[in-house]
Amino acid sequence: MTGFLRFFSLFFAINLTAGCATNTTAIGAFGAENSTLSNTPLRLSYQGRLSLRIASESPQSLYGAFSISGDAQTGELTLSSPLGNTVAKLTWTPQTALLVANNTTTTYPSTEALITTVTGTALPLPALFDWLAGSKTPIDGWETDLSNIKNPDNPRLIAKRISPLPTVELRIALEKQ
Repeated sequence: MTGFLRFFSLFFAINLTAGCATNTTAIGAFGAENSTLSNTPLRLSYQGRLSLRIASESPQSLYGAFSISGDAQTGELTLSSPLGNTVAKLTWTPQTALLVANNTTTTYPSTEALITTVTGTALPLPALFDWLAGSKTPIDGWETDLSNIKNPDNPRLIAKRISPLPTVELRIALEKQ
């Protein structure tokens, strides 16, 4: 595991207990654009906690606070410490995919390469935005539980990749709306 991923994992383990979250729709700042896979009417912005477990030969777990905004084409994912300090910032457009961490900016050939490098696995970013909006967009190999995503007291999302191996479990807890 790279030094950055070790630091990232440690950050998330510490940050697990810190998570407040908000779920807001950004209308004025982002305009009305559709996500790649669904009819989601607006680019969205969410904050919360996440847990990502990869059941590989040497299992990996990431935990922590996050904020994500935009859509699958153009967006930003920020990972922050409990004091609000930014640990890493991922940004993407159709032309670029960037990671800013430790005062260093790294460019990736695609959003998929960026996400895979940071998390250790491929994640379906277009579907993730749909799932957060409550749309059960099917993705081959993934099972989703959206039964609590619109729960006003405890909005949560669980997505599991069962194929291809290794299995991956993504849990997201959003602040109540």
